[in-house]
Amino acid sequence: MAGGLLIGVVCGMGLLANRWWLTAPIHAYVELFRCTPVLVQIIWFYFALPTIIRVDLPGWLAAGIGLTLYMGCFATGIFRGGIISIDRGQWQAARAIGVT
Repeated sequence: MAGGLLIGVVCGMGLLANRWWLTAPIHAYVELFRCTPVLVQIIWFYFALPTIIRVDLPGWLAAGIGLTLYMGCFATGIFRGGIISIDRGQWQAARAIGVT
């Protein structure tokens, strides 16, 4: 969960940028992981990823990678939505009292 939340914070902040080259891969990541079942992802990380990278992954690591990336894609939407929901007046008020 900690890894997924970290991915969510980084990607959620990245989606707020006005750079298409930064937001396009994040949108692709979120859509890819959100639109596939988590069990399919774990099976893919256990069977297909070791074949592609030619490194044998233990089952716990494959499941951990799959669940971390799955949690990260949903946390991205949560953090992005949370930041966008803050009203402009709240940002200005925070800056007025010295909060960065």
